[in-house]
Amino acid sequence: MGEYADMILEGDTCQWCGEYLGGGDGYPVVCAGCQSAENVDKHGQKTAAYKPFICEHGKAKGFTGCTRRFQTEQACNQHRRDKHE
Repeated sequence: MGEYADMILEGDTCQWCGEYLGGGDGYPVVCAGCQSAENVDKHGQKTAAYKPFICEHGKAKGFTGCTRRFQTEQACNQHRRDKHE
């Protein structure tokens, strides 16, 4: 591979933006700037700050309604269409 690809794989640079981070730990990492901007940890995984999409059908009608959680907005919209319309 190329020198730049080796730097990403070794953790010397951020795998998302390419910022130089110094001596790596031997695995790809995400820099602090990308972590805070995208709410991910140093491995690129979503953190607890990530808020899932919640179906809140029925809340406007005075009862608690459906509170299912979904990873994507598309999945939430499909659920609303299939179950609540």
